[in-house]
Amino acid sequence: SIREKIVSVGENISKKETEIVYLQSTISFPSESKEELQGKINDYQDQISKVEPDKELQSELEALNYLYHEYSVPSTLHNQKLDLEVKVDSLREKYVIETNNKKIKEELLSNTPDTTTCNICNGISDNKEKKQQLSLEIKRISDNLNTLVEEGVAAKKELSGLEAEIKNGELEYKKGINKDIELVKSRIEANKQQKIDAIKKSIFAVQSQLNQISDSEKSQSKISLLKAEIETLSVRKKELEERLKNMKMFNDDLLFNDKINSEIKNLEQQLFAVQSSHSTLTVELKYNEKLLADAEAKLQMLVSNRDTIAKELKIDRVYKTYIEVHSKGGLAMRILNDLIGEINEDLAEILSEDDFTPFIRIENDAIEFYFERKGMEFNMAEGSGYEKTVLLLALHYLLLSKMVVPVSNIFILDEVFVAVALP
Repeated sequence: SIREKIVSVGENISKKETEIVYLQSTISFPSESKEELQGKINDYQDQISKVEPDKELQSELEALNYLYHEYSVPSTLHNQKLDLEVKVDSLREKYVIETNNKKIKEELLSNTPDTTTCNICNGISDNKEKKQQLSLEIKRISDNLNTLVEEGVAAKKELSGLEAEIKNGELEYKKGINKDIELVKSRIEANKQQKIDAIKKSIFAVQSQLNQISDSEKSQSKISLLKAEIETLSVRKKELEERLKNMKMFNDDLLFNDKINSEIKNLEQQLFAVQSSHSTLTVELKYNEKLLADAEAKLQMLVSNRDTIAKELKIDRVYKTYIEVHSKGGLAMRILNDLIGEINEDLAEILSEDDFTPFIRIENDAIEFYFERKGMEFNMAEGSGYEKTVLLLALHYLLLSKMVVPVSNIFILDEVFVAVALP
């Protein structure tokens, strides 16, 4: 019934008011605005991109990099290497000298003849001994060259071993430095990560405040929507109460109840759709705005329905008034009843020269016509055609004269004397 629907709408209003009280208790805004908090987050993110390790660690890494490129050969090995290099150079110089001496001796040997003729005495001298001595010199020089080669090869081998030892020492040195560099780099990364984690923690705290603002704004949006729904339901409740009040004015209660029940069913479906939309109010604000637009459209439809029903009620009242005015015993009859005395006096005055006195009387919400002749009262149905015609013409004239609306100043009579018996 309508009363049950009114109670249901009232319960819905109470639930929504309770929900508004709860949402208002959850609203809390931080001291800083959303723009200020977002600016803080941007500053923190810039700090993350510019995070530098501690200067002590950077200095330690720079020192290790410097040491890596500044390897110093031990003095003992360095001196040994210099001695061997000097020895190799000395053996090389001796080898060059001995090689040149050998070439000179060999050229001298090849250019010395077996015998020599004296230009003065033409005596012949034997050069065999001299050539043997040159051969022995060349053999000695060859032996020295072989010895120099052996000593040079041995010195170069020793120098290569020493250089390899120096190289291995340098590799071991750099390997140790690299290990220290990696350790320092790990400490630097850990230091940077520690600073980044601290900044991220600050970002998380600021983001929590932003989320708090977002949740509060969503709650405010939901509160606004619920207030609009409460206002709509309140208007609807008043309409239902007004309809319940005005139902007694309708003759066909069943038709009216069916119509109201149909509208209430539509309203319940709309309310169900609105309530279903509440579950989505926790999503993005943009979606909430769309729901708000849908709810406003539904509100406009409900307002349109309200206006339509108000127009129907107005038409119904006008129709009822019209029935009351034009029905039997209606307003026209009441007005005529108020004027009947004045009308009868005017009739008597207009027809005073006739031998009968007409008058009207209201009996059982109906107009009855009478006339009086010689002290006797007769119903107009017993009168002659002349009496009926004169009475109706006089009455018509009187009614027109008492109307407040504009009337024509032309009065047309059509075959009025047909029913009048002329002499």
